[in-house]
Amino acid sequence: MKRFARHIAIVWLAIFTLLMTAVVSPVAAAAGPITVADAIANNDGAATVEGYIVGTTSTTSSFGTGNFAAPFSVNTNLLLADDPDEREKTKLLPVQLPNNTVRQQLNLVDHAEHLGKKVRISGDLGAYFSVPGLRNASSFSWADGTEPSEPVSIQEARSSLGSRVITEGIVNVDNGVLYPGKLSVYIQDGDAGIQLFSHNANQFPAVKKGDQVRVKGTVGEYDNVTQIIVEELEVLTQNQPVEAKAVTLEQYRDAATAEALEGQLVILEGFIRHVPDYYNGGANVTAINENFDPLTLRIWESTGIDLGLLEGEKWYQITGISSQYRDSYQLLPREQSDLTVSDVQKEKPTTDGRQFEAVVERVVDGDTIRLQEPVLGSTTVRYLNIDTPETYHKVENELDQNQMDHGNRAGAYLGTLLSPGDTVILQLGEEPTDSYGRILAEVVRQDGLNTNLKLVEEGYAATYFIWPFKNEEVERYGAALKSAKEAGKGIWNPDDPLLEQPFVFRARERGDELFRPAGDYRSKTYVPADQWDSIPDEWRVFFHSEADAQRAGYQPQAQTRTGQLEQLRSQLGQYHQAGEVTNSLFKQLDNDVETLIQLEKQRKQAEDQGDAKKAGNLQYQWEKAWSKTGADLEKGYRKQQVTVEVYHGLKEGLDRLAPADSGLGKEKAS
Repeated sequence: MKRFARHIAIVWLAIFTLLMTAVVSPVAAAAGPITVADAIANNDGAATVEGYIVGTTSTTSSFGTGNFAAPFSVNTNLLLADDPDEREKTKLLPVQLPNNTVRQQLNLVDHAEHLGKKVRISGDLGAYFSVPGLRNASSFSWADGTEPSEPVSIQEARSSLGSRVITEGIVNVDNGVLYPGKLSVYIQDGDAGIQLFSHNANQFPAVKKGDQVRVKGTVGEYDNVTQIIVEELEVLTQNQPVEAKAVTLEQYRDAATAEALEGQLVILEGFIRHVPDYYNGGANVTAINENFDPLTLRIWESTGIDLGLLEGEKWYQITGISSQYRDSYQLLPREQSDLTVSDVQKEKPTTDGRQFEAVVERVVDGDTIRLQEPVLGSTTVRYLNIDTPETYHKVENELDQNQMDHGNRAGAYLGTLLSPGDTVILQLGEEPTDSYGRILAEVVRQDGLNTNLKLVEEGYAATYFIWPFKNEEVERYGAALKSAKEAGKGIWNPDDPLLEQPFVFRARERGDELFRPAGDYRSKTYVPADQWDSIPDEWRVFFHSEADAQRAGYQPQAQTRTGQLEQLRSQLGQYHQAGEVTNSLFKQLDNDVETLIQLEKQRKQAEDQGDAKKAGNLQYQWEKAWSKTGADLEKGYRKQQVTVEVYHGLKEGLDRLAPADSGLGKEKAS
């Protein structure tokens, strides 16, 4: 059936392509909103839905009774209907409001006045609360019925949030370069720029750099980027010059300047210290100037830019589109020629060994303080070499609460070490600031106490080294962590341990994946990011990329058994989400693999501690658990709880973990 469906799809694609190639004029197209009834009946694909805001539903996994009157307590969703008085559940469309500008401007907790208004919301149609819904709302506009007739300048369009406009400009990037499969380009007119976006790219002409276009659509924001959700687009002329505005990195760091340049092509000079690998289709490269002002270059793999051709430790002429991600401005390079090594290489910026005297304004959290006066342009100091539990989040589960509790303790302890008005010495490393512009430093009191190291010694912080780092610092901090861990202090307290390392928590809370390879300082080897916990806490270091790890003298580590199990568990979760493993078998196998992971960690710890007897007993238990996992998979296969293809894939993964000599039937270590 799947093969037949693919064949039909290919035939239709061929027909569609022939029809599209035959139509050469006019080069314009349109895409309009659909009703709530249409969205419910055809609940698939990207769409803009028009309807009345009638209330909210619950925050549970099922569709609740709905709340149709203020006050409202849920800011993560809305209910849309074709009639403002509609209350029948089957005629209501729940809309997910992600944590973005749409939620900030539409949610009924903060904006009860929106109740009953007619709105157009763009997002992805699909099941939400187990009923037809609209997920990932990315933009909105008010359906006030006004129809624009005359073009306005891009600057005027930018200031018309929520309104439908017509404007013109020159495209500064080929469509498909930044977001394949969507319409996602930027236009500029010499005074301002703006993004053009639509989920339905095939309804519009293929625009290229240098095309002068006229566009009609609704002005909105996504991750603070001003954009037009396109309804109509017409190419007026082609091959127009695209000018880049020259600024300095220092000028661009000014938020007002960067905002004014948003959507326009910019050129500046910056020093690139490290070049990471692509991860999940993109890479963040940091450029700095002589004053260490940082700027993020967001490079998408779809641009075709070969990161392997970029050299670290060089000054570059950087061209890119001025854009934004939430509260941070960034440049979007479009092609390899947007990143060229400067002809004149100025002296490399460095602060290694430099010290600055500063006065504490307050303690922010366990590894952050605020200064009374700026140092290197920043009043915020992020503690170097360490990581304390986070406190910025909303508590929604046990892991969140555990992180919050330990984070509050770390902040309170740092408050006993430093007080407002204290004079401290900031000892900087080779990289003075992070991508947020915060100073990276060790904070030393006037009596010589290194507060960074003290937090590790007392168990309030883990070590956190990201290349470049000094070997002697890794050894000093690693010894302090090992001592605190053995004493069961703070986050290492066996009765109340930290359940999630701060960097793991941040990735989970933000919906990101880990991407930095993790190194073992002792063996000078490294593993993929998702195998970080195979390395002892006291000797774990991180790298921006595998290339960085190898430049530092680290070699790839043979894949650990824990790493293989983590991958197997990840695959199992993906199969379950795809409906290829039943709920009951997924729960059983997920529990089996978790048992294997924990037994392997305990065995490795016993082995590291030289306890051969304990390690042998744990290996015996692991082999029994491995056999049980295989038996549970086999049983599920016989009960048709897993597809044939997935069964063989999981079995192959388990077989790769098979002990050379299982030892089952032998006596346990004695």
